[in-house]
This record gives sequence, structure tokens and C-alpha cells, in this order.
Amino acid sequence: MPGEPCLRCGDFLDDAKRAVPGLAFCKTCLDEKPPEATFAASLKPPPEVFRGLGWTVLVFTVVFLALGSAIWFMGDVIPVHRFFLPVAAALLGPLVGTVFFMRGIMKRNLPLWAASILAKHGVQGLRPDLPFVQSRDWPSDHMRRIDQGPLVEGEGGFAFLGTRGTRSAIRFSDVASVAVGPDDPREWPLLRAALSLELRDGTFRSFMALHAPRRAWAEDAASRVRARLGERL
Repeated sequence: MPGEPCLRCGDFLDDAKRAVPGLAFCKTCLDEKPPEATFAASLKPPPEVFRGLGWTVLVFTVVFLALGSAIWFMGDVIPVHRFFLPVAAALLGPLVGTVFFMRGIMKRNLPLWAASILAKHGVQGLRPDLPFVQSRDWPSDHMRRIDQGPLVEGEGGFAFLGTRGTRSAIRFSDVASVAVGPDDPREWPLLRAALSLELRDGTFRSFMALHAPRRAWAEDAASRVRARLGERL
């Protein structure tokens, strides 16, 4: 008897066709093919993801200018050139506002980007508020194998759908070890807060959360993977 349909192609699944136990994707739809060259160009974040950026930058710019101007009127209280502080405030305001937006407000808008990624991949029936991660094959040749997008978790593994056309399955049965962060100390420091999976073929796959505190998410995900693998690790 055929089971549930694949969320992407609609073909009915059985154990032989299913890519990851517990997830409604067939092996054909998560085939690890090289990313399509034209895929990324059509999958930039929709404008709604940046909703609120202008107001955030404006508020921080006004606040910094007010502080700089107040200190300027105080004269020689601070031993710097009087015009330095307003100029510095005008430059720092937009920068700090953008950083604040990227680290806070934008996280709440990521489901809008995830929805556009799922639609581009032709996947239906998934909620867009999935974990949004940066995926990296490790070791890799620099940026070519870095992608980002929603991560779907099932009882038997992960399915990753990326902005560059990546559609891949990571089965827990293929995992040799689980860690938080890469094993190589030469790696990019930000990836130390990533879920790092060493596979049985000797390669690594890491997922760094963009939607939530990185280390907390990575540690929770690592705990779930270890629990599903039981005593094997």
C-alpha cells in the first residue's frame, strides 16, 4: 500500500522511496544534485524580510545625533574636537541600527523568506516557521558549499532546502558523531555555535541557526540527535 505523498513531487512514498524516515520527501527530490546556477539569482530575500529596517536605522541615527549634539554643546567637557562627535554619531547611527535590525527584528521576518524558498522548491504542506539555518559542507572549498534556508527535522534525519537550489537529506543512520561547533580550531569562529555532524564517509555537515540564539539551538538539536541515536554514539 502506498503511503503519504512527497511534499515536493506528490509521488506516494514507501520505505524504499522515502529519503529520510519520518519526512515526506522522496529520494529523487532530495538527491544532492549540484545547485542550479540560476537558482540563487531568483531567490534573494523578499522585500518583506527587511520590513522595519528604515525606521530602525532612522531611530538610531537620530538618537546618536542627539547625543553627539548634546556633547558638542557642552564644549570642552570631553577633550576631542567639537565637530568630531556629531560626525561620528552620524556615521555610527546607521551602522548600529543596521546591526540591531539584523540581530533582532530580521529574525522575526525570516519565515517570509522561508516561505519563498519552499515555494521556489515546489514544496507544499510545510509551515514557514521552520528553523532557518546556514548549512556548510566541511571541509569545503570556501564559499561554494555554503547555503542557507529552512531545515526540516524528522525522526530519521534532516532535510535541507537552500537558497542556491540545494535539496539534501541527512540521515541519522549516516551520522558517526555529533558536536556543537567544528572539530578543527582553525575554522571560522562563528561556526563554533553550529550543530556539527560527522558522517560515516568522513565528511562533515554543519548547521548554524539564523533564527534563534546559535549555541542554544545547536545544543538542543545535538541533544535530540543523540537521543534518537541512543547509545550508538
